[in-house]
Amino acid sequence: MKINKLELGNALAQVRCAVNPKHSYYSHVLIEADEEIRLTATNGSMFVRSNVDAGVIVEPGAVLIDAAKLSQLHSLGKPFDIEQDDKIAHIKCGRSKLKFPLIDAIAFPRIDPPLGEPWFEMDFEIPVMQVLFAAAELNFGRPEFESVCMQYVKDGFILVSTNGYRIAETFCASDISEFKSVLLSSECLKACKGVLGDSDKHKVWIESNQCKVEFDKTLITMRLVDGTFPDYTAIIPKNPPSVFTVNVAELQEALRITTIAEGDKHCIGLNAEPDKLTLWTFSGTYQASEYVSVNGTIKPFKTGINSKFLNEALKHVKSAEVEIHFPESATSCLIVDTDNRRHRQVIACMTPPPDLP
Repeated sequence: MKINKLELGNALAQVRCAVNPKHSYYSHVLIEADEEIRLTATNGSMFVRSNVDAGVIVEPGAVLIDAAKLSQLHSLGKPFDIEQDDKIAHIKCGRSKLKFPLIDAIAFPRIDPPLGEPWFEMDFEIPVMQVLFAAAELNFGRPEFESVCMQYVKDGFILVSTNGYRIAETFCASDISEFKSVLLSSECLKACKGVLGDSDKHKVWIESNQCKVEFDKTLITMRLVDGTFPDYTAIIPKNPPSVFTVNVAELQEALRITTIAEGDKHCIGLNAEPDKLTLWTFSGTYQASEYVSVNGTIKPFKTGINSKFLNEALKHVKSAEVEIHFPESATSCLIVDTDNRRHRQVIACMTPPPDLP
């Protein structure tokens, strides 16, 4: 087979996210040539396959080549030919000749094509990234917390994630039929973040224990996570006495100033008064405070919040202002995007730092 440099680079960029460089088998890329040329990579949890249009197939075949070596070969900037002889790949790149040892490609898993019509077609990356950040870190010990839950609701579905201390939820309008909730692996979604961004239209299927996403010349398959997502709706503040709006940029600036003096626990204090919200921190010899103006109804209170969680929440808001809700006990904080009220986040409050002297 002969492979065009540009097409190979595009396909490699797509499948690289599924390569596991520490695995003796999954550190390789499968190159297949029959009616077309395809590159496939997997780490055991997800598969990515990308087609190469600009290629010449002399004889059908399949080779399994180390992904790192293939990337180095591509960096030479020249088109190359691959011929397979027993367990050796003979590669001609201009005047250069290389020999790569091959692993048996027969046992390498293949991706089955999607079945039937896609469940929906939309820019899937945007809503995924609006909630993915709130999922727990890997090896948290709770698979349902290391995932993004997809739940059916009227007129569409919601995506939601949590690590037990914060929640992020967003709504996606769709004419999708009713389905049972599924859990998408946050590890897989993070791995293919850059790949999804290459397109603004994704076809999505949910099949038994897999989620398949297709766009352009690429197909991604992710295994679904076993488990039951917790019922999080009970902790969302309802009929709170304090509801106010605040400018996002001003609140972010107050956070930047206040967190200079915070300790290792990322805890800052919030002091709510009728027309302003004061942020403060006091960690031994360091202290800082700043306030922002607010509009709305406030029943004065003091509480603490994780500054890292609050900052990340604000980064995923698209509007210039957010609406913030605090319940009577000020034990949690609901943040609503004023431009998209069905995109909301909840952060658990904590014991505030000591008052400033």
